[in-house]
Amino acid sequence: MTLAPARPRVRRLAGRRPPGVVTVGRSVLWLTLRVWFNDLARTLGSRARAAAAVATGLGLMMAAAAWSGVLARDSVAGVDILDPGAATTVAALVVTIPAITTVMAHMYAPPRTLVLEMLTVMPVSRTVTRLAVGLLTCVLGLVLGVLLLAPLAGPVLDAVVAAPTSALGFLVLGLTGPVLALALIGTVTVLLTRVARAGDIVAQGLAGLAAAVALGAGLVAALPVNHYEPGGLHLVTSGPFLRWSAGVGSVVEALPHVGLVAAGTLVAWLAARHDISGREGARSVRPVWPSQTIVASLWRLELAQVLRYPSNVVVLVLLNGLGLLGLAWSALGGQDGLGLGALLLMALSCWGIGAFGPTAGHHWIHRTAGRPNAWVWPKLGAVLTVWLAMIAVHGTWLVLLTDWMLIDLLVMLPVLFVEVVVSCTIGIVLPVSLNNSMAGAFSEGVALMVLVTLTGAVQSVTGALPDLLSMAGFHGALVVGALLVYRTVARAASAADRA
Repeated sequence: MTLAPARPRVRRLAGRRPPGVVTVGRSVLWLTLRVWFNDLARTLGSRARAAAAVATGLGLMMAAAAWSGVLARDSVAGVDILDPGAATTVAALVVTIPAITTVMAHMYAPPRTLVLEMLTVMPVSRTVTRLAVGLLTCVLGLVLGVLLLAPLAGPVLDAVVAAPTSALGFLVLGLTGPVLALALIGTVTVLLTRVARAGDIVAQGLAGLAAAVALGAGLVAALPVNHYEPGGLHLVTSGPFLRWSAGVGSVVEALPHVGLVAAGTLVAWLAARHDISGREGARSVRPVWPSQTIVASLWRLELAQVLRYPSNVVVLVLLNGLGLLGLAWSALGGQDGLGLGALLLMALSCWGIGAFGPTAGHHWIHRTAGRPNAWVWPKLGAVLTVWLAMIAVHGTWLVLLTDWMLIDLLVMLPVLFVEVVVSCTIGIVLPVSLNNSMAGAFSEGVALMVLVTLTGAVQSVTGALPDLLSMAGFHGALVVGALLVYRTVARAASAADRA
C-alpha cells in the first residue's frame, strides 16, 4: 500500500498579512518615480540635466494651465455651478477630462515594466499589483486632467468659497473619471482577448477607443450646444451629486453617482484579476523589418523601429479609430459644429512623442559608422510619413463630408506640421521608456499642454495679422524655428549619448 506524501502545513505568522493595494500602490509610485528619473538622467547624460528637464516640463505645464485659465476667465465668469444645467455641464467636464487623460496615460504604458518585474518576486498577489499600477495611472490621469481643467478654476473657486463642502464633491468627481476609464478599458480588453481572441496591441487600442467614445458621448450630451439643454447620464449622476455636495438637493439624488462609482471600482477590480500582458493572440500586430537583409535606407530603418514599439501602434489604433468614428458621424450629420475635426487633427500630431525613446538603443549603429547624428532627420521623416498619411485620409473626409473648406485645411497644415515637430522634440527631451509607465504619461502630459498653448497662441497672433502674406510669413518662420529647435535638441541628445 502506497501512502501519498503529506501536504506541508503553512502557517501565517501572527500579525503578518499580505500588503494591501494602498501599500503596494505607494511602493509602485515611489519605485516608478525613481526608475523613471534615473532612466531620464541616463538618457540625458546627468542628473542635473534630468532635473532641469523635469523642472522645465512642470513649469511649461503650470504656465499653460495658468494662461488658459486667464484666457477663459471672461467666458466662464458668472457661471453658477449650483444651477442644475450648469452643474451638469461642469460635473461632466470634471469627470471626463481626467478620464480622457487617464486613457492616454494608459495607452503609453508598456505592459511589463521594471517595477512589475521587481514585484514578481515579492509576496504580493498579481491582482493587488495590477490594482496598484491602475492606482498610479489614476493619479497621473487626475493630475493631467486638473491642469487641463484650469479654465474652470474661477467658477470652481467661487463654488468652494460659497459652499466649502463642494470641494469634497469636486474631488470625488475628479477621481470618478479615472476609475471609470480603467473599468471601461479593463472590461473591453478582457472581452477582446478572452472572447474575440484578439492580440494584446489591438485589444488595448480598441479598448482605449471604446472608453474614449463612451466618455466623450456622455460629455457631448452634457454640453449646452445647438440650443439643447444639458442631459445624458451626467444629468442624473454627477450633476445632482455636485449640487448635493454644495448643500443643494437631497442625498437620494446623489445616490446614482455613488452607485456608479461603486460599480466602476468593482468592475476595475474584476478586470485586474485577468492578466493579459505578454500574451500574443492570433491577430496580434507585429510590424516586421522592411528587409531581412540590408535595410535600404535610414528612413526605412527608423520607420520600422518606430512602428515596432507596441505603444506607438496602440496610439495609432486609437487615433485612427476616433477618426473613423468621426467619419461616420460626419457622414450622418454633414457638419462639424463642435470643432471635433480640428481636435482630431491636433491629436494626430501628438503621436511623434514615442519616436525617440524606444529606438534610442539602436543609435550605436550610427556611432560605430562614424555618423552619430545620422538618425536625426530620418527619424523625423519616418514620423512625418505616418503623419502625412493620416492627415491626407482624415483631412479628405473632413473636406468632402463636412462644412470644412480646402482652404481651412491648408491654413492649418503649417501649424499642424509645427505641432508634430514639437512633439518629436518633446519626445527627445522627455523620452518614452520601454521599461517605465511614468515616462510616456509625463511626456504626453507635457506635449498636450504645450500643443494646446501653442495652438491658442498661434491662433491669437494669426487673428491679428492684416493679410494672407503676413500670415504665410509668420507660419514659415514657425516651421523654420521648429525645425531648428528639433535639430539642436536632437544633436545635443546625440552628444550626451556619446559622452
